[in-house]
Formats: sequence, structure tokens, C-alpha cells
Amino acid sequence: VTDWLRATFPAESTADKPTRLYITRGDVANTRRVNNETEVLDILRPLGFEVFDPGAHSVREQIDHFAAARTIVAPHGAALTNLNFCTPGVGLLELFAPQYLNPGYWTILDNIKDTKYRYLIGEGHDPGPMGSNNQVMADITVDLRKFQSLLEEILD
Repeated sequence: VTDWLRATFPAESTADKPTRLYITRGDVANTRRVNNETEVLDILRPLGFEVFDPGAHSVREQIDHFAAARTIVAPHGAALTNLNFCTPGVGLLELFAPQYLNPGYWTILDNIKDTKYRYLIGEGHDPGPMGSNNQVMADITVDLRKFQSLLEEILD
């Protein structure tokens, strides 16, 4: 599927796109947002990461941004289907809430050569019974020490 998507919808304009992306989910509660996103960005911005909100861009712009990226940090979410357009060698640090882990995007990266994948399970509270929508959409609080350590591995 990854090969078909890349052949059918090739990147068109990557030269002016950032190579380090932080994918935001915004600031609406219970949407897998990163509760301490400001502190995460304080770590990422000096390293050249730019914030990208896929929901604010066209599909074409999403494809081109992900194709240009060499390193991506992102909370788990549907926008990561754009990993299909990444080039070999891309690194991903995926952020999860403790109540919901899903290996789907690691599987996509496994289709691309020489990728680096790390994940961080955030801290948080119990959002409700198993299988509830609150569980799937639980927000993420990132342990900044663990985050920095995993980020160093991805950037190495």
C-alpha cells in the first residue's frame, strides 16, 4: 500500500519544507492533545523543529511536508497516515496516552527503509471504562526527561 500511495500521489514541492516537524493536535480537550505542549516545544524549537497542523493544510501540503521531513515528533493520530510519504531514513517519536496504544504507524514505517521509531507512553489519569471513547481520545502528558532521551535517540 505504501508503494502504491507514493506512486499515485508523489510529493511535488519539498525543497522549501522543514525537515523537522512537530505535529500538533491543537488544544481542545480529549483529542489526544499534548497537555504540556508548550514545554515540549521549548525543547524542540531550538533544535529546528517546526509546528505543523495537518488539519489546517490540504492533502497535497501534508504529503509534501511529510515527504520533506527527516524527523517527526507527534502524538498518535490519523495525520500519521502521511508517514506513507516519508523518505527512507526518517525518524518518528510517537506519543501515546497510557490508556491507548496502537502500533499502526510503526507498521507503516516498517515499510520504509532505514527508519528509526521510538515511542513514549505519557502520564495521565484513568479516562473511563475500557473501550470508551474517552480512552481512545485521552490527552497526553509527556515526561520531559524521558522525552529528551528518546528524542536524542531519534536524532542520533
